[in-house]
Amino acid sequence: MAFGSWLLVFLAKSQLIKTKELTFKIKYLLMKTITKEIQKSIAKKNTPKIPNNLIYEIIDGKPIYYANYKQVLNNNKQIQDIMGCSGLQAEIIDLIIKFFHKIEFQGNKKYKILYSELGLHLEAKNNLAADITIYNKSDISQKDITDQYMKIPPRIIFEIDTKADLNNDFDATLEYLEVKSKKLINFGVEKLFWILTKSKKIIVITENKKWYFADWNEELPIIDDLKFSLQKLINDKT
Repeated sequence: MAFGSWLLVFLAKSQLIKTKELTFKIKYLLMKTITKEIQKSIAKKNTPKIPNNLIYEIIDGKPIYYANYKQVLNNNKQIQDIMGCSGLQAEIIDLIIKFFHKIEFQGNKKYKILYSELGLHLEAKNNLAADITIYNKSDISQKDITDQYMKIPPRIIFEIDTKADLNNDFDATLEYLEVKSKKLINFGVEKLFWILTKSKKIIVITENKKWYFADWNEELPIIDDLKFSLQKLINDKT
């Protein structure tokens, strides 16, 4: 029962009021409470339901929507408009993938690369996305690659910025990066490279080691004896 109705019934049953004995304050309280309930009900009915295809990730049961999803709800953008990446982000992804293909071409066929916003199912109520993942081929088989999210943690993840809706809030962004990174490490990921295109920094995250920022021109160890410099990959692309 709504609070306003409950209050009216309570007062009536307790014989504290009768129609002629209602004081002005009680009438005002009832009208104010009922008005608020009506406003809430109208607002709830007028709030558009957010479709599932606007959900980017789920963390602890809470949906994380794509950035600018509200513009889709307001019919200012199409869904595909907010799901794509920038030219620079696409180029970075392409360069890293080519780097590993080159390693494979040179004879090192140890690694399996899965990318294109791979879905990872960590546990109940936790589904995350990853731009580029590196697996040992020995850790997964073709049976593990299905039309469902991957349930096996990759060894390495590369993330380029984020598509999560964080309202350009610096604190919210830091909290999101920390929560997602910790969950991926706890899932079993050995190392995470978070590439930031605006600041041209890379956050290097490793289990049981201090997280640190690196510049794009630094040569960073990736996996086993492999190292890379993002800036060198960009400079050498031609």
